[in-house]
Amino acid sequence: MGALLLGGRTDEHFADVWTSPAAAERMPEVTAFMNAVPKPVVAGSGPVTPWEGTRVIDGSDLNAEVARLRAASDGDIAIFIPLRYRPPVSRTGAS
Repeated sequence: MGALLLGGRTDEHFADVWTSPAAAERMPEVTAFMNAVPKPVVAGSGPVTPWEGTRVIDGSDLNAEVARLRAASDGDIAIFIPLRYRPPVSRTGAS
C-alpha cells in the first residue's frame, strides 16, 4: 500500500485507533505502517487530526490528487472517502 485517501471522519476514527498504545502493542507492524503512510484527507473546511502523514485537501480535483499519489508511491492507494466523492476517482481507475 502506498497511500490512504481518507475522509474527515475516517481520519478521526483511524487516528484514534492507530495512534493508541493498544494498537502498537497488539499490531506493531500495522501500526507503524498506518502512522507512516501518506494520508491526504478530504475535509473541505473542517480541521483534521494532527496525525503523522495527514494533509488536508478540498476534494475539488481528486483525479489530480490520485495521479500525484500514484506518482509518489510504490503501491496501491486505498480510498476511504464519502461516496459523493467517488465518481471522479473511479474514472481514474482507482476504485
